[in-house]
Amino acid sequence: MKVCLLEKDKDSLWNDYIKNNQKSTIYHLIHWREVFENSFGYKSFYLTAIDSANSICGVLPIFLVNGLKRRLVSVPFRDRGGPIGDTGDVIIMLLKECTKLATRLKCQYVEIKTLTTLDEDVKGRVPYHEIFHWVNSYVELKCNVDEFWKQIGYKTRNKIRQAERANLEFIDCSQSNNSIKMFYEIYIRAMKNIGVPPYPIKYFNNIHKYFIANNAAKLFLIRRKSKLLAAVIVFIHKDSVHYGFAPVIIEARRSEEHTSELQSH
Repeated sequence: MKVCLLEKDKDSLWNDYIKNNQKSTIYHLIHWREVFENSFGYKSFYLTAIDSANSICGVLPIFLVNGLKRRLVSVPFRDRGGPIGDTGDVIIMLLKECTKLATRLKCQYVEIKTLTTLDEDVKGRVPYHEIFHWVNSYVELKCNVDEFWKQIGYKTRNKIRQAERANLEFIDCSQSNNSIKMFYEIYIRAMKNIGVPPYPIKYFNNIHKYFIANNAAKLFLIRRKSKLLAAVIVFIHKDSVHYGFAPVIIEARRSEEHTSELQSH
């Protein structure tokens, strides 16, 4: 078994492995290479474990990020995308090769993002420090509508009823030619309101090109009459849908508060 960089003509083999691996996420797909390279200029290193039959048995997508600290990251701006492999030994080989790469590139550290902690066997053989930044919530979608309505809880049901009373429209704009432009107008205002620097629009244009346009993601807009108030991008991978971005402008929050006040009187 060996670990090497993915060859450009092997993209389809990489994606085939991702689609057939139960622990994979959408952020393991090869298209994120183009998204991050074209949007931010991040150099990518798609580490690939190859077995004795010359087949892929593990992968680790990693990106070189130059900021306050030079580092390798898997995957930038997202909460998942770490190593996956057929065995613990494969994971260890991928992480060790990543460490060597970081040394060659003179990086200060490596940041690996996963939904679950590494196996105890891997922890004992690859030194690393765990940091828990995110809390992930899951909702089962296999039940019928009535069961789902009960499952989401009183507070969420009440929020949905408030939106209905406020006559908010939830529109699928995934295939619209100007969907990213409308999304970005909301996004810019939302980021300004909370004082956070925005991502460039080309980042979302690339997400649309490689995921939304190929039905691997959806873009929804929320409006009241003709006024846009919020937007949502969700990603679709196998049998799961998960949140990507959800900017909301401050006027929408004020509208919600006003609706709650009317309800209480």
